[in-house]
Amino acid sequence: RADLYSLGVTLYQLLCGEVPFRFTEPMETVHAHIARRPEPLSERYPTIPGQLSAIVDRLLAKAPGDRYQTAAGLAVDLRRCRDALAEDGSIAPFPLGEKDVSPRLRIPDRLYGRNRQVDRLHDAFSRAREGSRLLLLISGPTGVGKSALARQLYAPVAQQGGRFAVGRFDAQTRERPYSAVVEALGEILQQLLSRDEAQVAYWRGALSGMVGDDGQVLIDVLPEVELFIGPQPAAKSLAPAEAERRFTRLMRSFFRLLATPERPLTLFFDDLHQADTPSLRLIELLMNDEQIHHLLVVGTYRAGLDDTHPLKLMRRAVAKGSAELLRIVLAPLAVGHLTQLVAETFSVDSGHAEPFAELLHKKTLGNPFFVDQTLHALAAERLVRFEEGAWHWDLSQIERRDLADDVVELLLSKLARLPSKTRRILELASCIGNTFNLGLLAVVSKEQVHHVATALRPAIDAAIVRPVSGGFSQLALHGLAEDCCPLKNTKGIDLRFVHERFRSAAYERIDRDARQEVHLALGRLLRRTIPAEDLAEEIFTVARHFSAAEEMLQDPDERLEIAKLHFDAGVHAQAAVAFDVARDHYRAALALLPEDRWANHYELTFGISVNYYQSLILVREVAPGT
Repeated sequence: RADLYSLGVTLYQLLCGEVPFRFTEPMETVHAHIARRPEPLSERYPTIPGQLSAIVDRLLAKAPGDRYQTAAGLAVDLRRCRDALAEDGSIAPFPLGEKDVSPRLRIPDRLYGRNRQVDRLHDAFSRAREGSRLLLLISGPTGVGKSALARQLYAPVAQQGGRFAVGRFDAQTRERPYSAVVEALGEILQQLLSRDEAQVAYWRGALSGMVGDDGQVLIDVLPEVELFIGPQPAAKSLAPAEAERRFTRLMRSFFRLLATPERPLTLFFDDLHQADTPSLRLIELLMNDEQIHHLLVVGTYRAGLDDTHPLKLMRRAVAKGSAELLRIVLAPLAVGHLTQLVAETFSVDSGHAEPFAELLHKKTLGNPFFVDQTLHALAAERLVRFEEGAWHWDLSQIERRDLADDVVELLLSKLARLPSKTRRILELASCIGNTFNLGLLAVVSKEQVHHVATALRPAIDAAIVRPVSGGFSQLALHGLAEDCCPLKNTKGIDLRFVHERFRSAAYERIDRDARQEVHLALGRLLRRTIPAEDLAEEIFTVARHFSAAEEMLQDPDERLEIAKLHFDAGVHAQAAVAFDVARDHYRAALALLPEDRWANHYELTFGISVNYYQSLILVREVAPGT
């Protein structure tokens, strides 16, 4: 469908001599293709037949599900236009896409049954444009479509000149303070770098003036800042309470710069229930800053959290402040919504779709992710099949088939159908995280990069993982030269599990001992290959792998080195005002020290112990002087 969109751009230029959008800045062009509707050809040039203009409009539709789904369906409509011109000299209107039925199962990329919730999102952004500061929380069970709903904001934000960025929390990055905040703000800074020289110069000056002599404090958390202000001197050492005040002052100032009347700021944090405590505190801080305006923070979280969960505590604190707190609770889809989904997926009328939708609802209870996976499972078993130009199914045959009643069971069965090598590669990838680098996966699997890329192809085709950066296809085809370093030459070539459920299902397939061995291998590999000057950026990831393999650490010398690693991670966390993360690393470091720690490693033991006690005071686990 992306190729058909590109064909639409080509036809647009072929018919009128101009591309649909022309801007001087690349990011404006990107935003236009994502969010703006091009002027119809027949309005731009009335001599172009309206039906031909409508075909190009359909090719250029923003939602992939609204475009032509197949080249064959497009060809039928173009031939019909050609024949009408040849016979009558004009083209009478006719319904488009009557023969545009894809032989591949493609569930439309749109939301069903969420119109009211989408309207609430748009209303929240409108209030942010007017100057409000809002926190909008979307809750619901896993797979109900929370993330898909939040992403509906991207187009209206882009259309109206706002900034939009996404950060994703997950259990495997909780040890990295502010991981999703850094991801989102880094995306915005990269967008700013793509502007013209005058605007980049403006931001260079604005950021330099904002940070003053404390630039390194912000760079330690957000490395992209250095691309604007250059290398900075080491930050002045302060007592923890003063360092916290300095950090919060910088973050508040940074958000005041980003969120403006001309460019309202929208941040979407996915899986907020997985957020580290410092990130939640930062969101609370921003929401309570009455000098910040034009800011909308959207967060999704899984329903059923305990009242003492840090997210619930943050929500209650925000509710007491001056920001607007909004909530959307998502329920599963009703039969009527599934009927529309089935009708549009299989190009049938609602009467034919409704019995199938009722069976799907009975099996999945209307959970959209479960519905999606069930339909793909049925297609894989040919219980739903494309024959003679149309989709067919036998409901009695489907009812007799023993389909999984639980989404986890369904995902495990989907993984089981993959080639054994693909399953093994996915299991290793699940130990790396939701997002994983192709080169790192190749090294830990002891395979050549292009062999790993080839092994991943069935998982990509099954929509279990997807590439998130360029270069993957070329590597899959050509690989790397034998003397290339996989980690160096695949930097930035990453893939991501389409849903956390896929990663956790792959992870659970590995037995506990084997899982620890993989984490130990990853920890050792990263510690050995990451240059010393870059280790600070990855220290939390390296420490996480060693923590997951602690029982495997038997060598006294290695245990001592990993204790030092945790100590350094704690110091970095403390510098970022993430005191609870620092506490956990100091505690891990103490656990790895030998019994003769005070006799033979006095300075290290003393340093860790003092910092650990200080962190306990800062997180209020002990009172000063106890």
